[in-house]
Amino acid sequence: MTASPAALETGEVVCVPGLADAEAVARLADAEAVARLAEAELNLRSGSGSRVAPRYSHGE
Repeated sequence: MTASPAALETGEVVCVPGLADAEAVARLADAEAVARLAEAELNLRSGSGSRVAPRYSHGE
């Protein structure tokens, strides 16, 4: 078992011993982050109404 210690030494958080492309895991993480941001934006837009939220009305 040499892959795990070698991965830790290089700072890898995920160790995939048979994966030659070291950047593949980083690309996957980036793609997942973009998908989460897109979902969050969609949720914000769909939850937004046309009226000002009560927390912004200041007693009007």
